[in-house]
Amino acid sequence: MRRLSSLARIRRAIRPHDVEETASCARALTALHGRMPEVELIPGGASRLPRAVLTARVLQELEPCPWPWAMSRQLDPDDPACLPPLGLHPVLMARDRTVLGLPGHDRRAWVDPAGWCGVGEGPAVTVWFGDSHHAWHVAGPGRRGAESRGDERGDRQERGRNTVSVSTHAERGGLRLEMTHFPVVLDGRVALALHARVSAGDEAGDEPPPRPAWLAFAIRPAGLEGVAPIFHLERTVDGLWLADGQPVMATTERGDELMVAAHGEVDPWQRLAGQAPAGSLRRPGPIDCRCAVGLARGVELHRGEVRPGQPLARLVIVAPPQGIAPTLVRTTGRSLWVGAQADREGLLQAGCELRLRSHQAVLE
Repeated sequence: MRRLSSLARIRRAIRPHDVEETASCARALTALHGRMPEVELIPGGASRLPRAVLTARVLQELEPCPWPWAMSRQLDPDDPACLPPLGLHPVLMARDRTVLGLPGHDRRAWVDPAGWCGVGEGPAVTVWFGDSHHAWHVAGPGRRGAESRGDERGDRQERGRNTVSVSTHAERGGLRLEMTHFPVVLDGRVALALHARVSAGDEAGDEPPPRPAWLAFAIRPAGLEGVAPIFHLERTVDGLWLADGQPVMATTERGDELMVAAHGEVDPWQRLAGQAPAGSLRRPGPIDCRCAVGLARGVELHRGEVRPGQPLARLVIVAPPQGIAPTLVRTTGRSLWVGAQADREGLLQAGCELRLRSHQAVLE
């Protein structure tokens, strides 16, 4: 019901005739064939059409900014997965993702090849990084940023060999970003831990001076299937971010600056990348951002200095349970990691019960 009501609000705000025209085409196809064609052009069927139309419109409205892996590839004219402008933008190509979960729990989290993550269809959380002059994001496996040095490898992603985790790596301008995603159980509910670390590359010669660096945890109105509207984005004093009343991210350590934007306002990425004025400094605290179009966006920014052996590292919990934020102040990435692996080992040693949806009697 929430998805339908969200789409209804968007239709009132952004060119309703676009969605109506799409629905008219679907009705015409039904009349021509006597039924809707068997071939499913859009994953999920006709119910995905409004999201595809909305996604196309949003891509026209917003200035260039990072998007999840599949969308960014479909927007790249040099990529074989490029999707030309069609008036709608379904996610048809590069639908890669890794699903993370734990036995005994139905909830699943996803991580795409560029490190974007979430639960369900969105919204998503991603990580950006930079120094005092640049802003970078992960482009995806085998890809390199526009300002990567010749000795820096392309982005890469790998799954944990003996752990339930996904690690994503990127190198830009002498800085290295490593993201590690792994599932955890908090208050009996599966959530996704995201540990991000920025470190300085090994420089030849004398000990280099400290280098300014920053990490940004960004909440974006996007997901695996395109735009995932956020009409009301808020942050509590305890560091819990909520999208339309649902917890989307909890921080374990207060950031140094917050950035939020609604439709018609400068996107946080544009500010960080130096493509728009930085604006006034907003210290961490309560946030209440409302957007009638569903394009509320937020960033919690952490600043520091890095040198070889001394990285800047932070931990957040994606899709946490309600009310969990205050307890995270006393949580470290290492303690969550050790706990998650201990839970996994315990499950493996105890064995698992096998149940089938049908024909269970065969095993009894």
